[in-house]
Amino acid sequence: MNKVLVIIFFALVFETTLASSCPEVLKSSREALVCIVKNHPELKVLETRATEFEARKSLASQLPNPELDAKTNLSGEKKVEIDLVQKLELGGKRSARIEVAKSENETISAEDEITRVQILTDSIEALARLHHLREQEQILIETTSAIEKITSVLKRKVALPPDQKASLRLFTLYLGTIDFKKMELEKDIQKVTKAIEFSIGRPIKASDKLGLAPLDKWPKFDVLNIENLLEIRLAKAQQKFAQAESSLANSESWPDFKIGPSYEHESESKETSWGIKAGVTIPLWNQNQGGRNLAQAKLNAKKLTTEAIKKRIQQDFEILRASYHKVVQKLEKNLKSELIVNSIKESESSFSRGLIPPTSLIETYRSSMELVEQTHHAELSAWQMWVRLQYLTNSSSVELP
Repeated sequence: MNKVLVIIFFALVFETTLASSCPEVLKSSREALVCIVKNHPELKVLETRATEFEARKSLASQLPNPELDAKTNLSGEKKVEIDLVQKLELGGKRSARIEVAKSENETISAEDEITRVQILTDSIEALARLHHLREQEQILIETTSAIEKITSVLKRKVALPPDQKASLRLFTLYLGTIDFKKMELEKDIQKVTKAIEFSIGRPIKASDKLGLAPLDKWPKFDVLNIENLLEIRLAKAQQKFAQAESSLANSESWPDFKIGPSYEHESESKETSWGIKAGVTIPLWNQNQGGRNLAQAKLNAKKLTTEAIKKRIQQDFEILRASYHKVVQKLEKNLKSELIVNSIKESESSFSRGLIPPTSLIETYRSSMELVEQTHHAELSAWQMWVRLQYLTNSSSVELP
């Protein structure tokens, strides 16, 4: 599971009540996330849950209908018999059904919250990825422009010495490599863009500011707040559901009691009599022992599952926190993209003045692009871990930029 931020999610939900639709221009990643919360198709489906939950409880609380038996003799002594009996459920059957419905609603509700968190997590990752891809695309555009200027100067010369011919061939080959990189970037940008457009419910405009830039100072996370996690809430809801099913299985061992008025009329004697008819099922052969044992086994398994989930989350938190702190420390010390671009321009200036050979300039391009890609990969990993840790700690001190 995805993932984030119960706190940020509910803050965004509150913001969605302030407006009925997305703004014409999205001015920040936060506005984009608010728009996603309001318009994501999978989240709109969940808006019908309230009606479903109420219907499930109503279904469970329904009383059994009365039974009407009528009999008449068409030959011999003409007689009419009518019995109207109402089944009375013993052993807490109805209350057990209601508890099953309530716990099932709680389970579905927890699953829905996990879905919301996952969608918001995926959206944050998509916005960060879009920022990275656009940044890489801009670097390739500037690199292409610089190399084309260099090759244009070389091509205008009447006669090139062997070293400059080699330089021209080298730059031309590298332009081909860049073209392929651009194709891959365009495909990735289109993929991420379509995913965001699907989420916000409209095409992205050129004026929309959607990229999620990295943080200058990444926050620290220390304390795990395990009891409030959705995974634990879901596990407890499933445990409660198993408990309710166990109670329902136990109630099934009780008999059903039927009682109601009885009417009898004889046509020949014109005698009419009233009485009370009562009946009860005798749990002689079947006391639902198998059903009770199965329900108890499921309940025991859910209890063990809840404890196992707590231990797993505790272990994952320690590993995740250590990995996160290691990555962000490296990011905070690493060169920013603007500095990498400046370094490229310095190398281009040195080449134009004949201070470095063409191989050195191309190696600068390659190394710089590789560093940018690796930095972006680390930033995306940091965002993913930040989202998960923000959720695991329920921290309110860090807000989404």
